[in-house]
Amino acid sequence: MLSKNGLQIIFFIPVFLRGAIAEGDFYLDEQLIFGKGLVDAYVAQENYAVYPRIIVSDAVVKGKTVSVDSEWKKLPRDKDGYFYINTLERYFQCKTLDEFVTNGQVKKIRQCVDSRLQGYADSHLREKYIWIRQELERIKHNLAYDNNIVMV
Repeated sequence: MLSKNGLQIIFFIPVFLRGAIAEGDFYLDEQLIFGKGLVDAYVAQENYAVYPRIIVSDAVVKGKTVSVDSEWKKLPRDKDGYFYINTLERYFQCKTLDEFVTNGQVKKIRQCVDSRLQGYADSHLREKYIWIRQELERIKHNLAYDNNIVMV
């Protein structure tokens, strides 16, 4: 179970997180945790959360068996079909395109991604950095659209 404070940590810590949130029963005490929900989340993050994002199961987003906050229903769907929490977007908290373009953290991440892409030959790792670059561009274009700015 993820508390509201747990969600705030996920949304605001500037770390490239990879993980998954699934729905299902589980048992928890001081020494042990196990159950279908935990196993499903583990398998999903190991096999499907390839990029630095937190994927969320369809059952959680659609709230088929649990009451979910409306924030879950606003999650984007990535090109591979998974709903996900974009920790980059949540961390920056930019409301305008100008805020995003001038944000020091955005600039640092862009520089890091660009330098890593120039140096890595490993295609698996390059794919992750390319995904981050594409996410930054998606955020930028969404902010431009939200602020009625035409990008050329």
